[in-house]
Amino acid sequence: MINREIVLRESLGRFGRRVLPILVWALIAYGEQARSIRGTVTDENGHALAGPVVQIQDKTTLQIRSYVTQENGAYHFADLSPDLTYHLRANYSGICSRSKIVSKFDSHIVTVVNLIIRLSK
Repeated sequence: MINREIVLRESLGRFGRRVLPILVWALIAYGEQARSIRGTVTDENGHALAGPVVQIQDKTTLQIRSYVTQENGAYHFADLSPDLTYHLRANYSGICSRSKIVSKFDSHIVTVVNLIIRLSK
């Protein structure tokens, strides 16, 4: 039986043996797939709201990103780290939705978070 490690070493040569560990490290370090969070902002009756500002905050660095919804009330945040927890909230004419948390333990690549703004009192 031929030892696979010996065959691999011989086929890689001197240069390959030096580069292979770097390539493996790069695949592990940068191989994580970014995730995204999307959803819609509606009123308490389920009608889409155009114009609310949806803010997402990274709970580690406290960096905030914003998105203004269009006529269909949709928003979308892409290229989010899978290793961070995010806090979302929508604001429409000074009225805020309840805050929602998307945990770093949520393994979904695309997470849907719909936000409701109660316009009537």
